[in-house]
Amino acid sequence: MKIILNIFNSTNKLKSHLNHILYEDDITIMQFLILHELSSNKTVNLTQLCDSLLCSPPEITNITSRMQKKQLITKTKNIDNRRCVDVKATKYGNSIYKKYKDRIEFFNTQIQINKLLNENEL
Repeated sequence: MKIILNIFNSTNKLKSHLNHILYEDDITIMQFLILHELSSNKTVNLTQLCDSLLCSPPEITNITSRMQKKQLITKTKNIDNRRCVDVKATKYGNSIYKKYKDRIEFFNTQIQINKLLNENEL
């Protein structure tokens, strides 16, 4: 039970710190992860986003609709399959992703260094 509580607390601290980093532009962690999926100028359909981010279709639809309102992404009907919706990052969305990418990678590096230091202390 103690391990589960430690994982839960660590996850909450990580989420809190990431939210603090992204707060400046009112971006959520999930929105950042979607921008990451779209970062190489890819067009991805909503089903692919659900699969890669382990989210339900209604959840992805809701998040991407908010992102579209913020002009971070565009959503268009798929030409080959009209039931599918394609998502692509806008120039603004790509600039937001690039702005935070380095900060989050630095944060991730710090976590890895702390983890190694803690393992060496044991």
